[in-house]
Amino acid sequence: MRKLGILLHITSLYGRDLIGTLGKPLFEMLKVLKEANISVWQMLPICPSGYAGSPYSSPSLFAFNPFLIDIDSLNEEGLIDKDDFKRYFSLVEKEKQSANFAPNKVNYSFLEKEKLKVLRLAGLHTIERLKKDEYLRREYTLFCKDMEFWLETYAYFMVLQKSGKYSIKEIMGRFRKKREKVEKSESETKEMEVEKVLQFFFYRQWLAFRKVANEEGILLFGDLAIFPSYNSADIASHSDLFYIDENDDMTFVAGVPPDYFSSEGQLWGNPLYNWQKMKEDDYSWWKERIKHSLKLFDLLRLDHFRSFHSFWAIPNGSPSAKNGRGVAG
Repeated sequence: MRKLGILLHITSLYGRDLIGTLGKPLFEMLKVLKEANISVWQMLPICPSGYAGSPYSSPSLFAFNPFLIDIDSLNEEGLIDKDDFKRYFSLVEKEKQSANFAPNKVNYSFLEKEKLKVLRLAGLHTIERLKKDEYLRREYTLFCKDMEFWLETYAYFMVLQKSGKYSIKEIMGRFRKKREKVEKSESETKEMEVEKVLQFFFYRQWLAFRKVANEEGILLFGDLAIFPSYNSADIASHSDLFYIDENDDMTFVAGVPPDYFSSEGQLWGNPLYNWQKMKEDDYSWWKERIKHSLKLFDLLRLDHFRSFHSFWAIPNGSPSAKNGRGVAG
């Protein structure tokens, strides 16, 4: 059966916040889609955004973008301190009145500075509530167990990255030590819990959104970015599955060969999968990723699917993509 669909990312549906979130405008859009007989909603990746706000350079292909968490919903559920809630939206309103405000653009520097700050406070507030709220604590415990393949490593990576003390190579070194049961500091453990709670916030709001979408007969169509960023939890925790040498340097990077549109080709710079290594454990990393994604979406688009069959491998450090070669996937 043919279906009518729309491609629209959540970030475009902003209301009170400076970016589209899993809040009221999202649910209002479901009503619009139903009235228009649109039954498939496709969107861009919902993983954390990286360079220039892009979800295609994410610090994790498994995690969720905290910028999309709806602050109003946290307030309604008592998961954020009332004063922190009011302070955040007073800053949002001040930003909207500034001379540089552009309603058709997302100010990621503001979100990095202010939204992540208030979300951290909401995380700390919720950690205290978890001690008293048995139902919420049970829900959170089940979430952590359900996401155990990636959640702990993502939280640890983000804590190390946000500290500003470590390069990606030093973080990869810490991960190797972590496998040897090196103890984390008390502050690292505390901040890891905050990172996990933020992922919990997103997942709860997402499930509420998906439930209503499916009740309205609307299928959610997700997008899986093909390659991770070098500076990511995926690389730090699974560097052996990529073309990365013993010094933690990429040996080959992703891109596409020269064509009619570009005589130099495209040099993306992402690390490439070592498919032979992945084959040794029957592609378990990819199986986990697909299984995880199907908890979120009804349909999946595999970004750059061509790269599963064969890919363009460019020696790391090359000035352009012209020096690459085709490799079987």
